[in-house]
Amino acid sequence: MYHHFSIFLFYWLNTRVNYDGDIYLTIVLNGFIHTVMYTYYFVCMHTKVPTKWLSDPTVSKSCPIWWKSALTMNQMVQVRHTRASLGRRVLRSERDGRKNE
Repeated sequence: MYHHFSIFLFYWLNTRVNYDGDIYLTIVLNGFIHTVMYTYYFVCMHTKVPTKWLSDPTVSKSCPIWWKSALTMNQMVQVRHTRASLGRRVLRSERDGRKNE
């Protein structure tokens, strides 16, 4: 929930402070991470441990997926990149004396 609120806030602030083409990299990264994330959810949903291996046959469990930690790390990198990108624009606009229009 935090991410979905903050990403729109960052993009809105970018358009108000110093809109430029660099914002497209953060949009592409965000879209890529979401594609990988929903692929992960899909794989988890469709790869279940056979019930004969579980003590309770009414419970199913997802198989461990080796790239789960890489996905989490990439999500954190993407959010930090978005924040840093906005921070650079805000500082650059203040340094150059630009005003919001």
